[in-house]
Parts: sequence; structure tokens; C-alpha cells
Amino acid sequence: MVYNTLIDEHCSTIRRTGSDIDAEQLKTSLDVFVSILKETNDYKLKCTFIGKMTSPLINLSYKNKIFAESDLITHEFLIILRDEIIIDQFHRRNDDDHITQKLLQQITLFFTNLSHNINDSNILGFKHLLFHKILIDELANCLNEIGTYGKYLDDFVLLRSIKYLLLTYKNYLRHPLIDNEYSQIKSIFSGVIQCLCSSFIVDMITSLKYNFSQTLNDSQVLFLDTMPFYLQWYSDYGNPDNFLRILLTDIDDDEIQVNAYRCLGKIMMEADIKMMTNPSKIAAVYIEFISNTINDPYQKERFHSLLESLKNFVQHDQVKSELIEHNALPLLVKCTVENQFDPIKVQQIALEILLALSFNNDACSFFRQNQDFMNHIRTLVENHIADQSGLQRAAEGLLWKLEEEEKAVAKPSVLNLYKYDIMISYSHKDQRICHQIHEQLVKDGYQVWFDKDCLRGSTMVGIANAIENSKYVLICMSNTYKQSVYCHSEAHYAFERGCRLIPIIIEPNYKPDGWLGIIVSGKIYVEFGNVEFKLAYEKLKNEISEQEYENSNQSLLPSSGEKDQMNTVFLHPEPLAIVSAANINLPNCIREWTHDHVRSFLIRNGLGNTLLPLLTCMDGHRLLQLYEICLLNRESMYQSLKFELNEKHRVLLPIADYLNFLHEIKLYIPLNSSNVKTTQYSLLSLTFCNVL
Repeated sequence: MVYNTLIDEHCSTIRRTGSDIDAEQLKTSLDVFVSILKETNDYKLKCTFIGKMTSPLINLSYKNKIFAESDLITHEFLIILRDEIIIDQFHRRNDDDHITQKLLQQITLFFTNLSHNINDSNILGFKHLLFHKILIDELANCLNEIGTYGKYLDDFVLLRSIKYLLLTYKNYLRHPLIDNEYSQIKSIFSGVIQCLCSSFIVDMITSLKYNFSQTLNDSQVLFLDTMPFYLQWYSDYGNPDNFLRILLTDIDDDEIQVNAYRCLGKIMMEADIKMMTNPSKIAAVYIEFISNTINDPYQKERFHSLLESLKNFVQHDQVKSELIEHNALPLLVKCTVENQFDPIKVQQIALEILLALSFNNDACSFFRQNQDFMNHIRTLVENHIADQSGLQRAAEGLLWKLEEEEKAVAKPSVLNLYKYDIMISYSHKDQRICHQIHEQLVKDGYQVWFDKDCLRGSTMVGIANAIENSKYVLICMSNTYKQSVYCHSEAHYAFERGCRLIPIIIEPNYKPDGWLGIIVSGKIYVEFGNVEFKLAYEKLKNEISEQEYENSNQSLLPSSGEKDQMNTVFLHPEPLAIVSAANINLPNCIREWTHDHVRSFLIRNGLGNTLLPLLTCMDGHRLLQLYEICLLNRESMYQSLKFELNEKHRVLLPIADYLNFLHEIKLYIPLNSSNVKTTQYSLLSLTFCNVL
């Protein structure tokens, strides 16, 4: 009775004080709670006490940053909750005790709320709390029992507790981890994969067949939402082989297929798309279902959900091509121009999809030829409706891409006249670490352009102006950056302008692929994701200093006029030199070529002003190696050569010259060259060297 009164007094104080409570007051209450629990031997009574003690703490832990205090995170009260409630109840998960199961749900929710307060100063305390082998083993064993035998699928209280624990670990995974920490929670990851590779998830997806927009039950939420969301923050999420094998096989039922795509859209990477046996199925299935729901008033929610899900996929180049090939553009344009569609849920999403597709030349041509569509985009740009800023931003981005970008790229640069030292290109979802980088750069005296209101976003005209007026552009790479069509526009423009890019990785274990991988190809990454901020920032400063040094050395070279004269032999060969080079007989086998043969080949094929400056020191063996690398990834090599030519010689590499090089050199490639193979893009016609 005394204990009940004492608990009630402290709980009342916590509720009454609310967000104004200080750390010392809260610590005093937690100390009292620990003392009471240690003196209570009856388990049921202890559970009752804990239920009363944690009731006022649940909301407080979410709304108040007081729990960010490292002393509170390591408090013995939290250890008791972990050991005597969470671990014990998971161990007793087969018992039918609804009272203690409800308490388990309450405590796991409390832990989830606590995990929103993780920061650099208290992360060690959270590690001590969460990286406990018995806790991890119990959770992993429970997941494996669900995935293997389908146990507990009707135990909604236990399923909610599992959901809260996975979200807790997910919040921890947002912060840099070391390899040892990943290995400690590997069993949880494996348990999640086991569930997502089970027949039970297929049954759940099938159950959505006729009521796609239904309210999900707890098992569906866990399988179709929480588990994929958890995987997204794990280092190995990009390669869940079994998961992809089950959900990306050619399932005959298109309904199951589209629901599987919705689950996977958030976690797939470029490599996963390439693993698929039939990637065109994504485009075909989405177009079919969008066409079937677009005019159905009873399927509005499903239609909205399909568009949102498709937006996740158009970041991938293969899906872009397949959508255009399957004639998706008229359907998506319809979504943007007709007034019947919701401005935010439909028109904005469709415009963002079209903006992603506008990086394809065929799509750009289609848009420009549709004058009604172009006029509609211009109207949207001019409208300033407070609650439709996202729609206006998407329209501005697309109009910039279609009408302004080409002219802006061609605009001459004024060397050494920069308003800013650095421009930071980042996704607003990564703003915490990017704000930290920005603040530190400013403290160190750099002039930095940083869109602090990135959530609403500057216009593309303003961003382009910042890129043009910045000496360096930081590309803050993460999955969310790659998924953002606005970030794509920024990075693409900076790349096309030939800006000096410094890529930094801000998400643990992230590896750039697709369009982002091409843009940063051949550059040194500065790692922030898995490295302590202070060390990572020092590496960033070193990289800036090294680039400054290289630029200062370049400024000591001859002036542009003198340099043009010195490079005349490469960029504008004298007629006599051209004639003499063109008259050199080329051996039929490239391996026999000297430097002069390479030069002759390039000049006679009209490549003297473009590729010759880059390849002037190559003989036949090295040119063959270059050709083999080009075959492995044609687009990436084109972008790399284009960037190097522009960086060193301020000359653009036309795509026609690059393709001409690949075509003309085939006549001299030996059939037994080790790396020259038939690729998925073309069948190469190769000939034997003429050894006669």
C-alpha cells in the first residue's frame, strides 16, 4: 500500500510537470522506482508496479528530449525493464497471460519512443541497452518461429511488441555502426529475411487482392511495412537474395506481382533491378493497374498508392526505359493536366515521375512536342497556391529541364570568379548530418551555399545559379539522395557544367549506383557514414585542400592563349600533320600498333579534336584495354571520358564521337581478346587479326 502511494506521487509529479521536468527530478523518480522494484519479490505485483511507473513515461519519452541525457539512458530502471519484462516475456511467449503481454507491448513502445532521442552523445548508452545478446537472441528466435512455422500470427499483442522492437533497432541503425555491431544483430536481420521469404507473406499479399486499400491488421503491418522498413536501414539490405528471389520471380498472378513491387520499391537498388529475369514486367504491371484504376472512383486510394509506389522505381534507369517503351508517358501526362485529379496525391506525384523520366532524350522530345502539356506546366509554375508548393516545385523542375538546362550548361564559365567556396547538394531527409557539415565549414571560414529550407526547396534556377557560382559542389550521397529526383537534377547539372565535385557518403555502408554512380565515377569518396564526424570532417578538409593545390598548380600553367598554341598539335592539327598521320598504314591487329598508329587511327576517323588529347600516350595494347573497359559499361565510360576531357582541356566529347570510336575500332580487335565478349546490349562483330 505504501509502495502504491509512493508510485502514484511520483507519477503524478511527472504528469503534472510534463515537458518542464528536468533531468534531476526524473532521475530521482527513477531511483525510487528501482528501489521499490528491488524490494518486490512477487512477479505479478512487480509487473503491476512497472505498468503504473511507465504509463506517464511513454509520452514523455517521445515528446521531451530529457531522455537524451546519457545518465538517464543508462539508468538501472531501463535495464530492469529490458531484462525482467521484455526478455522475460519473449522467453514466455507461449504462455497465455494477456496482462503481462500487454505490459510487454507498453514497454517496447516506451523503448521505441526512447530511440527517437539517440544522438552522438548518448549512443553508447543505447548500445549498452539494446546490444544485449539475450535480448537479440530472443527476438531473433521469435522471428524465426514466425517465418518457419507461422507461429504467433494471431497474437496481435506480441506482433505489435516485435514491431516496436524492430523500429527501435531501426532508429539505432540510422547512426554509424561498426562491423562488430552489425555482426551482433545479424540474427535479427536473418529472422526478418526468414519471415519475408516465407509462404505467409505471399498469402498476405494475396489477401489484398480485392480490398487493396483496407486497414491492415497487425500481422500485415509487421510483414508488409515494418520488416521492409527495418531492412532499409541495415547494411545488407541491398542484397537480400532470398527475399528478392521469392518476390521477383515471374509470378503469373499480376495482382500478387504489383503488391510485391509495392513492398520492394523502398528497398531495391540498381543491382537488384538488373538481377530480375524480366524487369520490363514492372513497367507493364504498373501501367496495367494504373490504367484500370485511374477513372474508377471506388479505387482512388489504390490509384494514389500505385503512383506513389511507381515513384520509388523510376530512380532506376532500366525502369525508366521500360516505362517509355511501354508508352507510359501519355498516361502520366493525363494525370498532370486533368483537373479531376488531386493536386498533391496525383498531379504532383505524376509530375515528379515525369521529371525523373525527362533524363531520357526520347521522353524530353515527347514532352516538348505536346504544347498543351507545356502550357499547363507553365501555368503551374506561375501559380502560387500556399498548400501546393510541392506541385509548383515539380513543375518548375520539369520546365527547367525541358527549356533552360541545355542553355545553362552551354553558358560559359568565368574561372576564378566564384561567389561561394562550396555548394552543398543534399536530401532534406539527411539534413541533420548535412547541417552539421555546413556549420563546421562556415566556422572554418568557407563561404557556403546551403539550402536551409530544403524541405520546401529553392527553385531550380536559384540552385543552378548557386552551382555556377561555387568552386566546389559537395554531393551528399545516400539512398534518399539517389531516390530524390530533385537531387538528381542538381547533381546532373553540376556534372554537365564540369563542376569540381566532392562526393561524400553520409549513410552507413552506402554504395552509389545507377545515375549517381556514373556522376561520381573515378572520384575519391569522403566517408561520413561509418566514421566519427571529427575524423570524417578532417578528411573532407584535406580533400578540399588537395583540390585547391591542384587548381593552384593549373593556374601556373601557360595562359589559355598560350595553351591553345601549345596544344595545337592535339586540338587543331596542321593540315600537313593530318595528311601524314592519315597516310600511315595500320596493322590489322591492334596489339601491333605504336603511338603513331593510335594517333593515325583517331585522326583519320575524325577524333583528333576530342579523343586524341586523352589517348595521345597510348599504344595498341593500352587502347585495347580501354576498349574492353568501354564494353563492360558503355555509359559509365562515356561519362568518365567526357568529364576528363572537359576537366583537362575544356572540350566536350560528343556522343557521336564516342560511338564512332567504338564502331571503327572493332575491325582491329582480335577475336581471342580475353575481355571482349557479347554483352546484353549488342552483339559485337569481331575479326581475326590478319597475320599474313
